[in-house]
Amino acid sequence: MTFIFQRIDQILEKFVSIPVYRQFIRFALVGFFSAAVEISSFTLLANVLKIDNLVANTISYLFTVVINYILSKAWVFESGKYSPRVEFLAFCLVAALGYVINQTVFWLVAYKLELWNVLAKVLAIGTVVMWNFFLKKFVVFKG
Repeated sequence: MTFIFQRIDQILEKFVSIPVYRQFIRFALVGFFSAAVEISSFTLLANVLKIDNLVANTISYLFTVVINYILSKAWVFESGKYSPRVEFLAFCLVAALGYVINQTVFWLVAYKLELWNVLAKVLAIGTVVMWNFFLKKFVVFKG
């Protein structure tokens, strides 16, 4: 995995001169991967295993938070602002608040607007993206 990160960083350095833009692109790539994991696990849980939509949304969100933390720490953000324990707790707090936003948007789209549950999931994820970047960058990890 490290080789892949290094290769992408080499490409980014050639084409993107501003460090925060490169960081946001890394964040977006981790986010796309995380979103794919979240949507896939949600679809499996809700549409194949027939678990309640809100429960499936919660499980898929929590599963993805752990994956996103590992990838964010390894490649996107610089650790060191806090101890590893406090950093993880801060990450989880940001994720918990993001979860409230995610679950609210999901509920509104899936239950109130009565749209397809996977579309509701995609819109919920999209709503939380900027929230996550700024809080993770300036609160959780070294800004």
